[in-house]
Amino acid sequence: MMRDAIIQAAGYIERCPMDYCFMSVALPVPGRTAGCALGWVAYFVRDFLEPNNSPLREAATLLGVSESEFYDRLDSYNHGYRWGETWTTSARVCANALRAYAEEFIPKE
Repeated sequence: MMRDAIIQAAGYIERCPMDYCFMSVALPVPGRTAGCALGWVAYFVRDFLEPNNSPLREAATLLGVSESEFYDRLDSYNHGYRWGETWTTSARVCANALRAYAEEFIPKE
């Protein structure tokens, strides 16, 4: 489930880069409100989230990490891009980082 959510989030962010914003902290709505990396992961598992909790925290919990650990792991995939281009500033880099995260931390079922 979580691997699929990450891959779906990466695909969506890549296809719709204007819907990606690292600073967003709410559950995004496709075509209406932007979301961060973890927000888009949360969107794709929204049926499994506790309704009164932070969707970002809930998604991180489903991944078995804290929000900060998730972000630290994504930071490790920033190398090899143009200066100043990171997963926090570029939808393309974010999508690639999410795929790398899924490959490294979530085994295929």
